[in-house]
Amino acid sequence: MNHPPRPETLLRPRVPSPLQEVRDDRFARRGVTLLLKRDDLIHPDLPGNKWRKLALNLEAAAGRALLTFGGAYSNHLRAT
Repeated sequence: MNHPPRPETLLRPRVPSPLQEVRDDRFARRGVTLLLKRDDLIHPDLPGNKWRKLALNLEAAAGRALLTFGGAYSNHLRAT
């Protein structure tokens, strides 16, 4: 029998938020390394920084009703 996944398991990021190097001659000439933190890859269902914003609140509300608001067609709505 399959059991539904536990909320704490669903909310954990599946991929650590990686750093991606941006390569550009203008940076290289000055010895600058530019790294982008790719929070868009942190969780497939909670894109971007939504995971960081919602994870603790969703865990705290586990088993209870949760009321949240977001604009039409927003990533917040998709995430919740």
